[in-house]
Amino acid sequence: MAANVYGAILTEFLLFTPQKSHARDYADMAERIITYINEHFTENLSTETLAERSGLSQYHFIRTFKKETGFTPHEYLINTRMATARYLLKTTELSVKDICFNTGFSCESVFCNAFKKHHHMTPAQYRSSSQNDEAPRLFLS
Repeated sequence: MAANVYGAILTEFLLFTPQKSHARDYADMAERIITYINEHFTENLSTETLAERSGLSQYHFIRTFKKETGFTPHEYLINTRMATARYLLKTTELSVKDICFNTGFSCESVFCNAFKKHHHMTPAQYRSSSQNDEAPRLFLS
């Protein structure tokens, strides 16, 4: 009889305890990692480091992040760096080398190759093509 009472209490407790679904946990994790990448994209970020921050294994993290965002963590990081590089090329007089290091790339050749792969032109060509835009250019030292 006591076991039935405890079983009934436990069943009621489980039925009325709000629980997060895994989907919501994964969406929250992806949001936290996106925020972290956006704040630290200039640093040397590895998938292993991001997986540790998420609390998931590296394999599970990559799969889950891609399912939630449509991008692998590496793709998202590169896209963030490229968007910042495009902005800096359009709006500043910083050298391509300075932009390379200000956006987290390890060397200028890696940056230029990645930029050309994504935009089908070099950073210098992109800057030249965007000079016709009306965006004011900033002079940073």
